[in-house]
Amino acid sequence: MSALLFLAIAAAPVQAGDIVVTGKAQTPQEERKELRDYVRKTGVAKGETQAARWIDRVCPRVYGVPAAVAEQVVARVRAVAEDAGIKTAKPNCEANIAITFVDDGAGFARIIQKKSRRHISSVSLRDKEELFASDAPVRWWYGLGATDRDGVGGASSAPALLGGGEGGVSVISGIAGNAPITSGNQPSIIGTNAIRTISTATVVIDVNRASGTPLDAVADYAAFVALAEIDPPKIAPQQSVLTLFAGGSGGLTARDRDFLTALYKIALNREAYQQRARLTGKLVKAVQD
Repeated sequence: MSALLFLAIAAAPVQAGDIVVTGKAQTPQEERKELRDYVRKTGVAKGETQAARWIDRVCPRVYGVPAAVAEQVVARVRAVAEDAGIKTAKPNCEANIAITFVDDGAGFARIIQKKSRRHISSVSLRDKEELFASDAPVRWWYGLGATDRDGVGGASSAPALLGGGEGGVSVISGIAGNAPITSGNQPSIIGTNAIRTISTATVVIDVNRASGTPLDAVADYAAFVALAEIDPPKIAPQQSVLTLFAGGSGGLTARDRDFLTALYKIALNREAYQQRARLTGKLVKAVQD
Protein backbone atom coordinates (compact mmCIF):
# COMPACT_ATOMS: atom_id res chain seq x y z
CA MET A 1 0.00 0.00 0.00
CA SER A 2 1.28 3.43 -0.88
CA ALA A 3 3.09 5.26 1.87
CA LEU A 4 1.20 8.36 0.78
CA LEU A 5 -2.15 6.89 1.84
CA PHE A 6 -3.53 8.03 5.17
CA LEU A 7 -5.37 5.24 6.97
CA ALA A 8 -7.95 5.47 9.74
CA ILE A 9 -9.81 2.76 11.58
CA ALA A 10 -13.57 3.19 11.09
CA ALA A 11 -15.37 4.58 14.09
CA ALA A 12 -18.49 2.46 13.50
CA PRO A 13 -18.82 -0.76 15.54
CA VAL A 14 -17.63 -3.90 13.78
CA GLN A 15 -18.26 -7.56 14.35
CA ALA A 16 -15.64 -9.64 16.11
CA GLY A 17 -12.91 -10.65 13.71
CA ASP A 18 -13.76 -7.90 11.23
CA ILE A 19 -11.54 -4.89 10.55
CA VAL A 20 -12.92 -2.01 8.56
CA VAL A 21 -10.41 0.44 7.15
CA THR A 22 -11.17 3.64 5.31
CA GLY A 23 -8.60 5.77 3.59
CA LYS A 24 -8.28 9.10 1.90
CA ALA A 25 -5.66 9.34 -0.81
CA GLN A 26 -3.70 12.52 -1.29
CA THR A 27 -4.53 14.63 -4.27
CA PRO A 28 -1.73 15.02 -6.85
CA GLN A 29 -1.30 18.59 -5.64
CA GLU A 30 -0.93 17.48 -1.99
CA GLU A 31 1.49 14.75 -2.98
CA ARG A 32 3.70 17.12 -4.97
CA LYS A 33 3.65 19.69 -2.14
CA GLU A 34 4.81 17.07 0.38
CA LEU A 35 7.60 15.89 -1.88
CA ARG A 36 8.66 19.46 -2.65
CA ASP A 37 8.84 20.04 1.11
CA TYR A 38 10.99 16.92 1.48
CA VAL A 39 13.48 18.21 -1.09
CA ARG A 40 13.56 21.65 0.53
CA LYS A 41 14.24 20.25 4.01
CA THR A 42 17.18 18.16 2.82
CA GLY A 43 18.94 21.40 1.89
CA VAL A 44 20.04 20.05 -1.49
CA ALA A 45 20.07 22.77 -4.19
CA LYS A 46 19.16 25.31 -1.52
CA GLY A 47 18.51 28.89 -2.55
CA GLU A 48 20.81 29.69 -5.47
CA THR A 49 23.39 27.04 -4.56
CA GLN A 50 23.50 24.22 -7.08
CA ALA A 51 23.34 20.63 -5.91
CA ALA A 52 26.65 18.87 -5.31
CA ARG A 53 27.32 15.16 -5.60
CA TRP A 54 30.18 12.68 -5.83
CA ILE A 55 32.01 12.45 -9.13
CA ASP A 56 34.80 10.15 -7.91
CA ARG A 57 34.03 6.65 -6.68
CA VAL A 58 33.16 6.68 -2.99
CA CYS A 59 35.36 4.87 -0.50
CA PRO A 60 33.92 4.73 3.05
CA ARG A 61 35.98 3.85 6.09
CA VAL A 62 34.89 3.58 9.71
CA TYR A 63 36.91 4.41 12.82
CA GLY A 64 36.51 4.20 16.58
CA VAL A 65 34.80 0.78 16.73
CA PRO A 66 35.98 -2.85 16.51
CA ALA A 67 36.81 -4.15 13.04
CA ALA A 68 33.69 -6.34 12.79
CA VAL A 69 31.42 -3.38 13.53
CA ALA A 70 33.33 -1.15 11.13
CA GLU A 71 32.94 -3.73 8.36
CA GLN A 72 29.20 -3.91 8.98
CA VAL A 73 28.82 -0.13 8.68
CA VAL A 74 31.03 0.07 5.58
CA ALA A 75 29.01 -2.71 3.92
CA ARG A 76 25.80 -0.83 4.66
CA VAL A 77 27.12 2.45 3.22
CA ARG A 78 28.36 0.70 0.10
CA ALA A 79 25.00 -1.03 -0.36
CA VAL A 80 23.11 2.28 -0.09
CA ALA A 81 25.47 3.88 -2.61
CA GLU A 82 25.25 1.04 -5.12
CA ASP A 83 21.47 0.88 -4.81
CA ALA A 84 21.33 4.57 -5.80
CA GLY A 85 23.67 4.11 -8.75
CA ILE A 86 26.62 5.77 -7.01
CA LYS A 87 29.98 4.32 -8.02
CA THR A 88 32.02 2.69 -5.25
CA ALA A 89 35.77 2.04 -5.17
CA LYS A 90 37.47 -1.26 -4.45
CA PRO A 91 37.79 -2.27 -0.78
CA ASN A 92 41.49 -1.38 -0.56
CA CYS A 93 40.83 2.17 -1.79
CA GLU A 94 41.95 5.46 -0.29
CA ALA A 95 39.14 6.67 1.94
CA ASN A 96 37.16 9.76 1.00
CA ILE A 97 34.28 9.14 3.43
CA ALA A 98 35.28 8.92 7.10
CA ILE A 99 32.68 7.76 9.63
CA THR A 100 34.04 8.15 13.14
CA PHE A 101 32.45 6.94 16.39
CA VAL A 102 33.43 9.11 19.37
CA ASP A 103 32.33 9.73 22.97
CA ASP A 104 31.78 13.47 22.50
CA GLY A 105 30.82 14.64 19.02
CA ALA A 106 30.95 18.38 19.71
CA GLY A 107 34.23 18.07 21.59
CA PHE A 108 35.74 16.07 18.76
CA ALA A 109 34.74 18.74 16.23
CA ARG A 110 36.32 21.43 18.40
CA ILE A 111 39.57 19.45 18.59
CA ILE A 112 39.66 19.20 14.81
CA GLN A 113 39.05 22.94 14.53
CA LYS A 114 41.90 23.63 16.93
CA LYS A 115 44.41 21.20 15.42
CA SER A 116 43.71 21.66 11.73
CA ARG A 117 41.35 24.37 10.55
CA ARG A 118 41.67 23.26 6.92
CA HIS A 119 39.71 20.12 7.70
CA ILE A 120 36.57 22.19 8.06
CA SER A 121 37.55 25.05 5.75
CA SER A 122 34.43 24.66 3.61
CA VAL A 123 32.04 24.91 6.59
CA SER A 124 30.34 28.30 6.93
CA LEU A 125 30.57 30.28 10.17
CA ARG A 126 26.90 29.66 10.89
CA ASP A 127 27.27 25.93 10.32
CA LYS A 128 30.40 25.83 12.47
CA GLU A 129 28.35 27.11 15.40
CA GLU A 130 25.99 24.18 14.87
CA LEU A 131 28.93 21.82 14.48
CA PHE A 132 30.55 22.81 17.78
CA ALA A 133 27.50 23.53 19.93
CA SER A 134 24.90 21.05 18.76
CA ASP A 135 23.84 18.13 20.95
CA ALA A 136 22.88 16.09 17.87
CA PRO A 137 23.92 12.42 17.87
CA VAL A 138 25.41 12.81 14.38
CA ARG A 139 27.23 15.75 12.80
CA TRP A 140 28.95 15.98 9.44
CA TRP A 141 30.75 18.21 6.97
CA TYR A 142 32.06 18.05 3.43
CA GLY A 143 35.02 18.88 1.28
CA LEU A 144 33.53 20.62 -1.75
CA GLY A 145 34.95 21.31 -5.16
CA ALA A 146 33.90 22.81 -8.46
CA THR A 147 34.71 22.11 -12.09
CA ASP A 148 33.48 23.40 -15.41
CA ARG A 149 30.46 21.65 -16.87
CA ASP A 150 32.70 19.21 -18.74
CA GLY A 151 34.36 18.13 -15.50
CA VAL A 152 37.59 20.00 -16.25
CA GLY A 153 39.50 22.21 -13.83
CA GLY A 154 38.60 23.06 -10.28
CA ALA A 155 40.34 22.20 -7.07
CA SER A 156 41.38 18.70 -6.24
CA SER A 157 43.44 17.17 -3.50
CA ALA A 158 44.22 13.79 -2.04
CA PRO A 159 42.34 13.25 1.23
CA ALA A 160 44.45 13.47 4.37
CA LEU A 161 43.73 11.19 7.31
CA LEU A 162 44.43 12.02 10.92
CA GLY A 163 44.96 9.10 13.24
CA GLY A 164 43.37 6.03 11.75
CA GLY A 165 43.65 2.31 12.27
CA GLU A 166 41.36 -0.02 14.13
CA GLY A 167 39.89 1.72 17.14
CA GLY A 168 41.38 5.05 16.11
CA VAL A 169 39.74 8.19 14.81
CA SER A 170 39.97 9.86 11.46
CA VAL A 171 38.94 13.00 9.68
CA ILE A 172 39.32 13.61 5.99
CA SER A 173 40.48 17.00 4.84
CA GLY A 174 38.35 18.92 2.38
CA ILE A 175 38.67 21.73 -0.08
CA ALA A 176 36.60 24.85 -0.17
CA GLY A 177 34.77 24.99 -3.44
CA ASN A 178 31.60 27.03 -3.22
CA ALA A 179 32.76 29.58 -5.78
CA PRO A 180 31.91 28.36 -9.28
CA ILE A 181 34.71 27.70 -11.73
CA THR A 182 33.88 28.61 -15.27
CA SER A 183 35.32 27.63 -18.60
CA GLY A 184 35.83 29.91 -21.55
CA ASN A 185 32.56 28.76 -23.11
CA GLN A 186 29.37 30.68 -22.68
CA PRO A 187 26.57 28.95 -20.75
CA SER A 188 23.68 27.55 -22.72
CA ILE A 189 20.12 28.76 -22.29
CA ILE A 190 19.36 26.02 -19.75
CA GLY A 191 22.84 25.20 -18.45
CA THR A 192 25.55 26.81 -16.36
CA ASN A 193 29.32 26.88 -16.75
CA ALA A 194 30.10 25.26 -13.40
CA ILE A 195 29.16 22.17 -11.43
CA ARG A 196 29.68 21.56 -7.71
CA THR A 197 31.16 18.31 -6.43
CA ILE A 198 31.66 16.51 -3.14
CA SER A 199 35.28 15.45 -2.72
CA THR A 200 35.22 14.24 0.90
CA ALA A 201 32.68 13.68 3.66
CA THR A 202 33.28 13.36 7.40
CA VAL A 203 30.53 11.94 9.62
CA VAL A 204 30.97 11.97 13.40
CA ILE A 205 28.70 9.77 15.51
CA ASP A 206 28.38 10.52 19.22
CA VAL A 207 27.99 7.03 20.71
CA ASN A 208 26.57 8.34 23.98
CA ARG A 209 23.81 10.35 22.29
CA ALA A 210 23.10 7.62 19.73
CA SER A 211 22.98 4.89 22.37
CA GLY A 212 20.05 2.52 21.96
CA THR A 213 19.67 3.15 18.23
CA PRO A 214 20.14 0.07 15.99
CA LEU A 215 23.53 0.04 14.29
CA ASP A 216 22.07 -0.54 10.82
CA ALA A 217 19.82 2.49 11.23
CA VAL A 218 22.77 4.65 12.30
CA ALA A 219 24.73 3.35 9.31
CA ASP A 220 21.82 4.28 7.03
CA TYR A 221 21.80 7.78 8.50
CA ALA A 222 25.56 8.12 7.98
CA ALA A 223 25.26 6.86 4.40
CA PHE A 224 22.50 9.31 3.53
CA VAL A 225 24.33 12.39 4.82
CA ALA A 226 27.65 11.24 3.33
CA LEU A 227 26.30 10.65 -0.17
CA ALA A 228 24.41 13.95 -0.58
CA GLU A 229 25.06 17.50 0.66
CA ILE A 230 22.44 17.39 3.41
CA ASP A 231 21.71 20.20 5.86
CA PRO A 232 21.47 19.26 9.57
CA PRO A 233 17.68 19.07 9.95
CA LYS A 234 16.02 21.58 12.25
CA ILE A 235 12.73 19.99 11.19
CA ALA A 236 13.43 16.72 9.41
CA PRO A 237 11.50 15.91 6.23
CA GLN A 238 8.72 13.35 6.51
CA GLN A 239 9.42 9.72 5.70
CA SER A 240 13.19 10.07 5.96
CA VAL A 241 16.02 8.53 7.93
CA LEU A 242 16.69 12.11 9.07
CA THR A 243 13.84 11.61 11.56
CA LEU A 244 15.75 8.71 13.18
CA PHE A 245 16.64 10.57 16.37
CA ALA A 246 13.28 12.31 16.60
CA GLY A 247 11.27 9.13 17.04
CA GLY A 248 10.64 8.69 13.34
CA SER A 249 12.02 6.33 10.72
CA GLY A 250 14.00 3.29 11.77
CA GLY A 251 16.37 3.55 8.81
CA LEU A 252 16.64 4.59 5.21
CA THR A 253 13.18 4.93 3.65
CA ALA A 254 11.95 4.28 0.12
CA ARG A 255 11.69 8.05 -0.31
CA ASP A 256 15.33 8.50 0.75
CA ARG A 257 16.41 5.85 -1.75
CA ASP A 258 14.38 7.48 -4.51
CA PHE A 259 15.90 10.84 -3.63
CA LEU A 260 19.50 9.58 -3.83
CA THR A 261 18.77 7.85 -7.12
CA ALA A 262 17.22 11.04 -8.50
CA LEU A 263 20.12 13.21 -7.28
CA TYR A 264 22.59 11.10 -9.23
CA LYS A 265 20.55 11.36 -12.41
CA ILE A 266 19.78 15.06 -12.62
CA ALA A 267 22.06 17.40 -14.56
CA LEU A 268 24.52 19.27 -12.36
CA ASN A 269 24.99 22.17 -14.78
CA ARG A 270 21.57 23.64 -14.04
CA GLU A 271 20.36 26.42 -11.80
CA ALA A 272 19.38 25.36 -8.29
CA TYR A 273 15.67 26.05 -8.81
CA GLN A 274 15.70 23.80 -11.87
CA GLN A 275 17.38 21.04 -9.91
CA ARG A 276 14.83 21.28 -7.09
CA ALA A 277 12.00 21.02 -9.58
CA ARG A 278 13.65 18.05 -11.27
CA LEU A 279 14.21 16.25 -7.98
CA THR A 280 10.59 16.77 -6.98
CA GLY A 281 9.38 15.55 -10.35
CA LYS A 282 11.45 12.38 -10.11
CA LEU A 283 10.13 11.69 -6.61
CA VAL A 284 6.57 12.13 -7.83
CA LYS A 285 7.20 9.72 -10.68
CA ALA A 286 8.78 7.17 -8.32
CA VAL A 287 5.68 7.21 -6.12
CA GLN A 288 3.36 6.86 -9.09
CA ASP A 289 5.38 3.96 -10.48
